Amino acid sequence: MTASPTDRRASARDSLYLTRRRYPRLPLSCDLFYESEESTAVAERGDVSLRGLFLPCRRPDPEGTRGVVRMDCGHGSMLRMEVEVVRRTAPARPGMALRIVAMSEADRRRLGAFLLRQGGLAAIPQLDRTYRTLTRAPRPRGALLAA
Repeated sequence: MTASPTDRRASARDSLYLTRRRYPRLPLSCDLFYESEESTAVAERGDVSLRGLFLPCRRPDPEGTRGVVRMDCGHGSMLRMEVEVVRRTAPARPGMALRIVAMSEADRRRLGAFLLRQGGLAAIPQLDRTYRTLTRAPRPRGALLAA
């Protein structure tokens, strides 16, 4: 009897969550400004999540480089994130994957609210899984009292 390999991740998740990411990146149209000691980049769109982002650019920085990203959330609201380059992508789709290493608590809340406005509950999988059967998520106070 031989064992055949199976992919347990596919059976444990539905089609929305087939990736291994804890927080899925949402493709957003917003202004992103990246700055490090080596380079500066500006993008009009990027893939953003609560823990990281993908920034398309022509000349990505080397892995391990630290920098600052400023993101325009509209209505004059700018978020500031300290990031680290985790991965550079191939020339077919040049850019860099960035991990958020530091961010103020107020900016993290504003980023979460921005992602919820843009992507709905799919932006935060834990909320989506909890409130999947409801037409809309209850207010935070109501959710806390019910728990």
